[in-house]
Amino acid sequence: MQTGARYTPEGADASGKTVGDRAPATATGEYTGNQGAAVGIMGQLQVIMSDFERTVQETQDEEDDAAGKYNDYKSNCESEISEKEGLAAQTKREITETKGALDDAEGELSTHKTLKSEALSELADLKPACLDTGGDHGQRVQQREQEIESLKNAYLILEEMR
Repeated sequence: MQTGARYTPEGADASGKTVGDRAPATATGEYTGNQGAAVGIMGQLQVIMSDFERTVQETQDEEDDAAGKYNDYKSNCESEISEKEGLAAQTKREITETKGALDDAEGELSTHKTLKSEALSELADLKPACLDTGGDHGQRVQQREQEIESLKNAYLILEEMR
């Protein structure tokens, strides 16, 4: 070995210093941090926490309010549905009853039409016998007077026999 040569550690630079040699001096003693700044950060964290708690409470209150409104709306709708189903059932019963009454009325109408037709036919058959007696009005009056006179005579005879 040569004398006067210096030892250069491995990873050293041209001046022979390593990274550890060039590092700044470190603090000595226990680290306590910046206590003044810590109070500000803790205050901010407490504000954030209270904001979250308030938001949770407001959200819970809004959900409770919305649930109450929903339950009211639901019960109103259910009662209206029930009422309308009852009305629909009643209307169906009325329709059935009306159809039955209509069928009865149509049956009666048919019966009355048949009776009317039969009565008109019988009237047509009887009309000639009542109206067409073969003479004019004067002859009928004279025949009627003769019948009345004959009946009076018969009455007198019967009265005398008593």
